[in-house]
Amino acid sequence: MEAKQRDSPPPMLNEQKDEPGMAKIIISYRRSSSEWAALRIFDRLVAHYGRDSVFMDIDSIPLGSDFREHINKAVRESDILIAVVGLDWIGVRGHGPNRIEEATDPVRIEVESALEQGIPVIPVLVDRATMPEVTDLPDSLKEFAFRNAAQVHAGRDFDQQVDRLIRSMDRIILAVNKG
Repeated sequence: MEAKQRDSPPPMLNEQKDEPGMAKIIISYRRSSSEWAALRIFDRLVAHYGRDSVFMDIDSIPLGSDFREHINKAVRESDILIAVVGLDWIGVRGHGPNRIEEATDPVRIEVESALEQGIPVIPVLVDRATMPEVTDLPDSLKEFAFRNAAQVHAGRDFDQQVDRLIRSMDRIILAVNKG
């Protein structure tokens, strides 16, 4: 499915603003399996929280810099991470390890960093995907398999499902900002 054109690209991870009280939300997704959903969810979150509060993509990482450090810093400064899980979130390959098992996988680094830093992580299942099995995840991500996930489908229930996600996020962000 082709993503719709935007007037300007989504803000990148290193463009976060440090305004007091502003929510900082990161959307983590695997382009090959859930880009359509991440973009639609991004649009709805921007409509609710504002464009400066919602971040996706790691394309803006400066050349030559350690992308792990860049991602860890961005995640550390966030209030919540939304992990969009499509049918191939694990990154199954015909040969070698699954992408999620590789230490250099950006999706792994984003989720791993949030879990390690105690940042709330909400899995969002799209395209009828299911949560990964504990046995399919590296040790550092095994906790992810036990997170209660939201389900979002492309059909007529999309808006209702994202509304439910936003209500849950509002509660989490409120608790994070009070603490």
